[in-house]
Amino acid sequence: MTRKQKKGKFKVGDWVSYPRGSGRSKALVIEDRGPLGTGGRWIYSLRVYEPPVEPYTFELSEDFLEPAEPKKVGLANYVCNDCGEKVKMIGHFFPNKLNSNCCEHCGGQLVKLTIQEVEDD
Repeated sequence: MTRKQKKGKFKVGDWVSYPRGSGRSKALVIEDRGPLGTGGRWIYSLRVYEPPVEPYTFELSEDFLEPAEPKKVGLANYVCNDCGEKVKMIGHFFPNKLNSNCCEHCGGQLVKLTIQEVEDD
């Protein structure tokens, strides 16, 4: 007899909210760790993006998680003054790159062209 494997409520790439202080914060599911918790509780690795702080990762049981709407983030378009390379960066994923304004290809100065608000998914 084979046992049917239980699946978690969330999948990698889902946005969830979790209790934090007197409210809730949003995080991105980056790994489904499976039934590793006490009593087979489902565990997820979560990444939190809260600029200007660097993104951080932690694990939490699905008992504490609720589905959440994707966070809105800034999508910036840059062009390199030296080599002309065009780059799109999501602001909260690359805070160091946005602050350094250096082209990854040639090290030249990046110039911001446009910024638009997008849903991060």
